[in-house]
Amino acid sequence: MELGAVLARQGEWELARQQLEAARQFSPDDPQPLLYLGEVLWKLDRRNEALEALRNAIRLAPSDWQPHYRLASDLAQQEDFSDAIVEYQEVLRLNPANVKAKLGMAAALANLGRTPEALQQLDEILTLEPNNRPAFEMRDKFRRR
Repeated sequence: MELGAVLARQGEWELARQQLEAARQFSPDDPQPLLYLGEVLWKLDRRNEALEALRNAIRLAPSDWQPHYRLASDLAQQEDFSDAIVEYQEVLRLNPANVKAKLGMAAALANLGRTPEALQQLDEILTLEPNNRPAFEMRDKFRRR
């Protein structure tokens, strides 16, 4: 699996995919190869396979916030904001101070027209990190609407 992760960091997506598929076969109960595989498949524009790999990683490790976060981010990129919110909520249940998940949640909520809830997430971020520029800028943008 480690070679697959190194190849992914180097942008060698197809080679990384092959290594991660092999690692997955070798350790079928380990969610980590699936987490990396989800990222690699996304980069290879194999979106449905990427989402399935992440869902399988979640099945193997439902209490790990990382595959939930990756799935939420990918769903948001596909503009599936409702499902992204569900995954962001799970990330925040597992890791309540995850600022990136709060920021993603705020953006997804705003994209669904749920601005007051988005502003609440942004205020929570700014309570945790008063100098968080993306949260500050997003909050100002929403308040001007």
